[in-house]
Amino acid sequence: MMDYFDLIDDYKNGLLSNEQLVAFENEMSKDPKLLHAVENYALIKNISAGLIEDEVRQEISKLQSHQIPKNNSYGKLKWIYAIAGILIVLIALYFIVVKYNENSQSEVIAMLYQGPDPENSRGTEEDLNKIDSAINYYKLNDYDKALKLFSQKISNDSIAKIADCYKAHIYFEKEDYSHSEKIFKSLTQHTIYGPSARINLLAIYILTGQKAKGRIMYEDLLKQGVLSDVQKTFAENKLKE
Repeated sequence: MMDYFDLIDDYKNGLLSNEQLVAFENEMSKDPKLLHAVENYALIKNISAGLIEDEVRQEISKLQSHQIPKNNSYGKLKWIYAIAGILIVLIALYFIVVKYNENSQSEVIAMLYQGPDPENSRGTEEDLNKIDSAINYYKLNDYDKALKLFSQKISNDSIAKIADCYKAHIYFEKEDYSHSEKIFKSLTQHTIYGPSARINLLAIYILTGQKAKGRIMYEDLLKQGVLSDVQKTFAENKLKE
C-alpha cells in the first residue's frame, strides 16, 4: 500500500506524474492528516529543522561538559538522546499542526462558506410541516433528526430542493465533505441556490486540498462576479499554497 506521506516533498515540488497527482489529491480529500501535513508543509519543515538543530546543540554541550566513560554508556546515551529528540519534535508538530489547521479551517469557513437561505415555497401541508420540523432541528444543531426528515420523500419539487440545500449544509457542518460536495454540485444550476452552492464547492475544494477543481470553480465564480474582493484575494492565496 502506498504511503502518501512519502510523496509530500514531490507533490510540493511538482515532481509527481499526472497519475500520481490525481491519486495524491484524491487521497488528500479522504485523509485529513495527509491534508494537514500538506497545508502546513513549510511550517513543519522550518519548525522541525529548528527543533532538531536546537536539540543537537544542547546535547553536544552536555556531552562536552561531562566525562563519558569509555564503555556502552555513551552508545546508550546517544540512543536515549535521539529518541527524546524525535519525541519532542513529534509532540511539538502535533500541537502546531492541529492548532494551525483549526485556524486555517475556520478561516476558510468564515471567508467562503454560505449558510442556507431557502426560498419561500408552497407545497402540501404535510410537506411544509415536515420541512419546518427539519429546519427547526437544524437550527438546534440536531443534525441526525434533521437529516432524517430532509431525506424523506417530498412531493413538491421546490420544497425538495430546500431539503437538498439543507442536507448539503448538514454534511458540510459534519465535515462529511464528500456527500456535501455531491449535493452542492446538483444545486449549481438552480436559480436560487446555484451561486452559493458554487462558492461552497470552492470552500470544500480548498478544505480538502482539491486545488485543480478549486481553480476551475474559482475561474467560474470570477466570470459570474459573485465573489467580493476580499474573497478573491483569500481564494487566490489559498489556491497558491
